[in-house]
Amino acid sequence: MATKTINGAYPGGFVLGDVYSGLTLTASASVGGTGVYVAGTASVLNEGSIAAGDARSDAGVYFREGGQVTNAFGGHITGYDGVASTVTRPVVVNIFNDGAITGSHAGVSVSAGTVVNGGLPDTGARIQGYKGVILGAGTVLN
Repeated sequence: MATKTINGAYPGGFVLGDVYSGLTLTASASVGGTGVYVAGTASVLNEGSIAAGDARSDAGVYFREGGQVTNAFGGHITGYDGVASTVTRPVVVNIFNDGAITGSHAGVSVSAGTVVNGGLPDTGARIQGYKGVILGAGTVLN
């Protein structure tokens, strides 16, 4: 499957169809509105800005089937939940953060996976929200 790269502004949100296995947001890319919705299993590399709204249904990045988010140094992801997945069944989402992931509810809210926040020498990475990280099953490394 193909990878989609975006470098412009998507103020209403962006849907990554299940025909793609990956999405790259360059440093000049910005997504607003309902954030990034990932329909299939895919990897998301964010070097830009994803700023979803604050409604309960607005996640910065939402995974329906699972996948991976790499939020690069300088990348920003915000929403009601910064990164979220369906909770009605186990969906594995792995998150590697070297930037900032923020949610008014939770920075991360996924049913299963691994969350890696920063690391040496990057001690400035942050995940924050009213509930921080909600992880049904898995590991958090901070």
